Amino acid sequence: MDDQRNDGDKALEQRRIVTGAGSTAKILYVGSALALLVVIAKLATQGATLTLGGAVSIPLTGSWIVFVLLTVGHVFSAVFLTRRISAYLDLLPSAVELRQVFDELTAGSNPFMHGLVSRARPRRAGGVYHPMSRSDPSAWAAYGATAALVAAMLPVHRGTNGLEWEDGFTFGALVSLTAVVLIANWWAGSIWLVGLSTLRSTYEEIVALPEGPLTHLELASLLMPDLPSVRTCGQLHKLSNRYWRLSRHPVPLADPDAGHPATHLSTKQLWYITSGYRHIRECHPQLGLPEIPPFQYLLDGLPPAPERDRGAGRSWKDRPKERWWRRIS
Repeated sequence: MDDQRNDGDKALEQRRIVTGAGSTAKILYVGSALALLVVIAKLATQGATLTLGGAVSIPLTGSWIVFVLLTVGHVFSAVFLTRRISAYLDLLPSAVELRQVFDELTAGSNPFMHGLVSRARPRRAGGVYHPMSRSDPSAWAAYGATAALVAAMLPVHRGTNGLEWEDGFTFGALVSLTAVVLIANWWAGSIWLVGLSTLRSTYEEIVALPEGPLTHLELASLLMPDLPSVRTCGQLHKLSNRYWRLSRHPVPLADPDAGHPATHLSTKQLWYITSGYRHIRECHPQLGLPEIPPFQYLLDGLPPAPERDRGAGRSWKDRPKERWWRRIS
């Protein structure tokens, strides 16, 4: 029943993301088309208004109002779409589901999403600058829309003697407003497009998970005291992968009389891994981890661990930060 509910939640969030991304991209499309029309009207005519369809007339001097309203809509749509993406990733979708959503979004005709190349990775680890690829057609659409927006909002129009600029307060006010609108749109576009890119990067992270024995660092990660701090979809899939690999490629238990070499686990460490497994399974049932750990057979025949070693009755925050796990790192 829980699996069916989780699948239903994921399907619902997928539709919300697809619908939300389409609506957000349409705002950019409409704004870009309108900006291009305003620029053409400024350069090709000396009229004071832009007429759309013979029914709607927009004063060129007041067209900035429309761009401000579209910017507000873009910012709100981007924020809520980013939340929807985070909610979807919290459901721990599989690699197939992640790729399905991303491909559906980038295969459409909207120029701001078509052919999107993932830009989830910042230029520097922990940085906020996410570069766009030169081979990304959606990046060039963003550059073109930015240029059209600036040209449409700047206080310049065609006069009898060529291009004429507004004077005084109007010039300073419109230039400042243009900068604010430009920054707001670029920020909003960045957060939701990087969010969509996260779907692709998470997919790549999952399909790249190894299948062989655990490395020393991977084994040490299962013993880290801050194991419950794992949060992202990719990290949780990586953790699940390590539990399954431990069952397929068991690490020998250490001989009490032979010390604790780096390639062996002590009984205490194995019980600690089991405790962490149960905690992760309880907090993240979407992972689909079985109730009985897949490496349970390693515990068969071992004496029960003391309550203090299994962490029973205490939260992870209350447990002492034991340092014996460092022996295998």
